[in-house]
Amino acid sequence: MKKNIIPEEKLNELAQEVSTRLLARHFFEQGKITGEGLKSFAEHQQVNKFLLFQIFQIWEMQINKLSHPYFNLENPEIQETVSLLKNQISQHISISEEEFQPLLKRAVYNNLKLLLDPEETFKRFFFAQTDKIPMEVYGRYSQFFSDMDFIVNSILRYFQKNKLDSVDKDVFFAKMKKAVEVYNKKSGQTFDQYRDAQFRALTGNTISQLDEEARKAKEEAERLIRQKEEEERRKELEARQQKEEEERKQRELELKKQEEERIKQEEERRRQEEEANKKRQQEEEERKRKSSFFDSLGSVDNFFDLDDDEEETPVETTGAEVKEEIAPVAPQNDVVKEELKEEAPVTPVVEEKPAVENKDVVLPNSNSNGNGSYVWTPVEEKKESQPKVIEDEKPKENVSNNLLDRFRDKDNDNPKEQKTSVLDMVNQRSKTIADSLGANSNTESKDEATTGKIKLDEIPIHKQYQYVQKVFEGNNVRFRIIVDKVNNASNASEIEDILKKFVLNNDKLNRDDSVVKEFIGMLQNRF
Repeated sequence: MKKNIIPEEKLNELAQEVSTRLLARHFFEQGKITGEGLKSFAEHQQVNKFLLFQIFQIWEMQINKLSHPYFNLENPEIQETVSLLKNQISQHISISEEEFQPLLKRAVYNNLKLLLDPEETFKRFFFAQTDKIPMEVYGRYSQFFSDMDFIVNSILRYFQKNKLDSVDKDVFFAKMKKAVEVYNKKSGQTFDQYRDAQFRALTGNTISQLDEEARKAKEEAERLIRQKEEEERRKELEARQQKEEEERKQRELELKKQEEERIKQEEERRRQEEEANKKRQQEEEERKRKSSFFDSLGSVDNFFDLDDDEEETPVETTGAEVKEEIAPVAPQNDVVKEELKEEAPVTPVVEEKPAVENKDVVLPNSNSNGNGSYVWTPVEEKKESQPKVIEDEKPKENVSNNLLDRFRDKDNDNPKEQKTSVLDMVNQRSKTIADSLGANSNTESKDEATTGKIKLDEIPIHKQYQYVQKVFEGNNVRFRIIVDKVNNASNASEIEDILKKFVLNNDKLNRDDSVVKEFIGMLQNRF
């Protein structure tokens, strides 16, 4: 037995359509319909039976309301009279057309449900509130079936034959299947064909046609649902993509602003640095312009940055360097003695070097000519021994010899270079770094000529400052460390590795700058 399921909306539409057609064929006398009219209202008897069943339910419900605690309505005479009244009332049914329309639609709806799904309809009709009904009730309800009456009557006959007092739900549906099997054998058609014929008589369409329409309607509804869901997913995807695009544009805008701000800060830093360099150059030029010729003989190349916490590469201090830093101006002997007495400097330890006669350099002796001027006489150098100086002890050597040491050339090992005047020393300072390094390669000892080490004290202080600022971004310690690494390198390839790892790897390094090129060339010329 096939179960046909039709959407509730479609079933209600079909019930309304059949009801409208049945109403159009009937004439209501004085706008009313009677009990006899209900029996023959529709050609399909099951509709008339379901109309009468609704009137029967209302009739019983109203009569059962007749009760009162002050009156004994259970008295046999009263019961007989009430029963007679009920029967007389049932003979006078009168329903208006307006009230009849919803009753008719409900009857047609129940008839359609019976043909489409018999088991469910019987369950709601007989066993809606219980799993077992009395035989008396079942017999009274069975008379309201015209379609499939052979099933209802066959089951009634079975229970009467077996003298059972009640009808059990499970037994009912078991016997229903048995009745359908007997019908299929004896009627010459299947039970589904019977249902289809009854359905066509009521609606004009077969159940299979209705199933096909319902299937198409269901597929169309599902298609519309899928289409709606797909449209919603598409809109959601577009909204998410739009949001991601807006977020991406916002990030790009923020990155662009950050980059512009960085470039602006970099330009401002570069501008301030250029202004600072320009200002320092101007100050240096102004200082040189105002300074004495002899002030340029001093040197401040060899120093330690005491404010920097980083470790610095130790710088070797030679006696020649100490001598060069002392101002060469010749003060009066008394003044020199007084200064020596107050300061009590510690004379640095210097290596013993042979005294070389320098007749070109003359210094004042300790005697004046009496009129406030000095008498200038040649001074011969004496071989000095390495003095051991104790703090707070006055120097015992001759002041003239001390001042003379300050003008000695740094490379005392070369006797030829010792015979230089003060002007020669100044001119030698004005050479370029490359020239100084070239000169050193000719004047240094055999070991130094081979290695060609870079001496920081031979690089002018302003050049050192430029290297530190342009190449090492103001880090003086790093500048000295790199020079020390290059001096300790054993070949040119090692120097190139040092440049790549510690100098050229800086993205901010301006390789086209002349100062940068000069510094790199100086390191590369180490060999």
